[in-house]
Amino acid sequence: MTPLRQRGVRVSMSKKIEPIPWFLVRRTLAFLGAHRALLLRAIVSTTVVAVVSFAGPYFLRRLTDAAVAGEFDVFAWLVAGSFAFALLEIGAAYKKHLSVTTISALAIRDMRNRITRHIQALPMPTLEGYHSGDLVSRLNNDLDQTTSLFKRVPDYIHQPLQLIGGLLFMLLISPKLTLVVCGSMPLSVLIFERVIRPMQTHSGKKMEALAEANASLQDAIRGASIVRAFNLQNILGVRFRKQAEDVERHDMRNRVRNILSFIPFLTLRYIPQLLVPIYGGLLAFRGEITVGGLLAVNWLIWPVFLPLESFLSWIREMREVAPALKRTYEILDHPPERSGGRIVIPRTGEDPIVFDAVSFSYNGNGRVLDALTLRIERCRTVALVGSSGCGKTTILKLLCGWIKPTDGDVRVFGQSLQSADLASLRSNVSWMAQDPFLFPTSIGENIAYGRKDATQDDIVAAAHAANAHDFIASLPEGYDTQAGELGNRLSGGQKQRICLARMILKDAPIMLLDEPTAALDTQSEAEVLDTLTRLMVDKTVVIISHRLSSLRGVDEILVVDNGSIRARGTHAQLIAQDELYRQFVERQAIRDESAITVGGSS
Repeated sequence: MTPLRQRGVRVSMSKKIEPIPWFLVRRTLAFLGAHRALLLRAIVSTTVVAVVSFAGPYFLRRLTDAAVAGEFDVFAWLVAGSFAFALLEIGAAYKKHLSVTTISALAIRDMRNRITRHIQALPMPTLEGYHSGDLVSRLNNDLDQTTSLFKRVPDYIHQPLQLIGGLLFMLLISPKLTLVVCGSMPLSVLIFERVIRPMQTHSGKKMEALAEANASLQDAIRGASIVRAFNLQNILGVRFRKQAEDVERHDMRNRVRNILSFIPFLTLRYIPQLLVPIYGGLLAFRGEITVGGLLAVNWLIWPVFLPLESFLSWIREMREVAPALKRTYEILDHPPERSGGRIVIPRTGEDPIVFDAVSFSYNGNGRVLDALTLRIERCRTVALVGSSGCGKTTILKLLCGWIKPTDGDVRVFGQSLQSADLASLRSNVSWMAQDPFLFPTSIGENIAYGRKDATQDDIVAAAHAANAHDFIASLPEGYDTQAGELGNRLSGGQKQRICLARMILKDAPIMLLDEPTAALDTQSEAEVLDTLTRLMVDKTVVIISHRLSSLRGVDEILVVDNGSIRARGTHAQLIAQDELYRQFVERQAIRDESAITVGGSS
C-alpha cells in the first residue's frame, strides 16, 4: 500500500497522547463572533432554563411540607406556581435548542467557507503537497467533527450555573447529606479520564485512514480507464478494504472506550440515588431534615450531577475532536499567497518578459534554473525546447507567479513580480497545459470563465475562433452540454479547443503554452495549431513543445539545458550551430517516421 506521505496525505506519526489543544478550541469558538445576536439569545434562554430549573425542587419541597402540614390554600397556590414555571422552562428550552442548532450550523458554514477560501489562496507549492482527497476529507469529515463544540456553547453557561446553584440549594437544605452525596465525584472523574485518554490517538489515526481511503477512492474513479485496462480492480479493492478496515478498527476502539466510559457515568448517577434515601432517611429519623427537604435533595441530584456528567462527556468529545481541529488548522495556518502590490500594465515601451539572472530550486534540492537571463520582445513567439527536467515548465510557472525565484528577478511589462499584484499579473497571462482542464459544468460556462462579463455572443464568437462551434452545436444541448468531471464526456481535441476558446475570450497579451498538442492525434493537432497560429498574431507567446509541428511559425527557438539558455535562434540557425538541437530534431524525425511506418503497415 502506498504510504500516506507519498500520496500527499499528511500523517502524524507520534504515538504519544497529547493534551487537548485548548488554544485551537478558542480559535474555533471565535467563529461564533459573527452571530452575536443569535449567541446572546441562546445565552439568555439558557440562563432562564438554568434559573427556572431550581423551581422544581423548591416547589416539591414546599408542596410536600404544605401537604404534610395540611396547608391546603398554600398547596393550591404552589401547584399553580409550579405549572407556570414549568411552562416558562419549556418555552425557554425550545428557544435555547432552536438558537443552538441555528448558530452551530451557521458557524460550521462560516468555517467551511473560510477554509475553502484559504485553500484557494494557498501558494501552488503548498497546495501540490496535499492530495485533493485529503483536503476534501479535512473540509468535510474533519470539520463535521467540530459541530459539538458550537452546540455546547450555551452549556458553558447553563451547566456551571446549574451545578453551583444546585450545590448551594442542597447545602441550605442539609450540608451533611450534600457532602456524603458528592463523595463519589472525584472517583468517577479519575476513572473517566483514564478510560477516555487513548480516544484522541485513535481518532487521529481514524481520520488519517479515512483521508487515505478517500484519496484511494478518488484516484480509482479518476483513473477508471487505467484501472480497467490493467485489471487493477482487485489490487485497488484490497487496498481500499485495508484502509476501510483501519478506519473501522480505530473507530471500534473508540466505541469500546465510549462504552467503558459509562462506568463512571453510572457511578455518578446511581450511588447518589442510593445514598440519599439511606443516609437522608437516617437524618429524617433524627429530625435533621424534613420529608420535603429529603425529596428536594433527591430531585437536585440531577441538576447537580448532570452538568458534571455532561462535562465528562464533553471532555470525551474533545479527545475525539482534537485531531480534527489539528488537521483543520494545519491548513489554515499555512500562509496564503501574497495579495496586493503594484498593478501590472501592458506598457508599449516595456518588454513583456524579462528574466534577469534568475535561479530557482525546489526545496533547496539542486538548481532547476541557474542564473538564467532572457528577454522576449512584444508580439514575439518563442519556443522552449530541451530534455525533460531542464527547467522549461519552471520558466512558465515563474511567469504565472506560482513560484518565486530563489535569486534574480522576473519582470513582466517592466514590473518586478516580487512586488507585482499577482491577480493583475495573471489577468495579463493566459495558460494552456498539456492536459486541458474543464470544470464539471456546461461547455458555455467553461468558456465564459475566460472573462467575467462575457455575453452569450462573446462565448459563441470565441468558440468560432477556436474551431469549436461546429462540434458544440452538434451536441444535443449545445453550449448547455455538461462537460463532466475533468471534461470526461469530451475527446482530447474537443477539450483542448474549449480551452482555446477560453483563452481567446480572455484575450491576454501574454500566452504560455505547455505542450498544447502533446496528447492530441494528428487531425486534432492540426486544428489546434491552426487556431493557435491565428491567435498568436498580436500576442507575446512562450511555447514548450517536443513536436516539430508545434514549432511552426515561431520567431525564435531557445534551447534550454541544465537550467540555462544554451542556444537561441531560428530552426535553420540552430540546426547549423547547435549539436543538442540537431539531436532533438533527429530524434523527433525518427519518431515521426516510425509513427508513419506503423500507421502505414496497419
